[in-house]
Amino acid sequence: MPEATERDFDAVEIHNKLMKLLPAYPFPRARKAAILYKPRKRTEGDREIRTARALGYKDAALTLNFKKSLILKTNFVKVE
Repeated sequence: MPEATERDFDAVEIHNKLMKLLPAYPFPRARKAAILYKPRKRTEGDREIRTARALGYKDAALTLNFKKSLILKTNFVKVE
């Protein structure tokens, strides 16, 4: 069994956030896509997220492309 990477934990964290947001979401197909969501390749957004976390920011909102399973946009909130 391969060792879990930071990216694997990020995928679990994203999945958990989506599950909190989507139970009441009225579109079952999008809800199912969110449940099955797993990042498949490294994107520019990965670097942005790591850099923001290193600077003390916490990701607050994610915009996802469900068909390609990519993070399109991430909004950050400064953690005081």
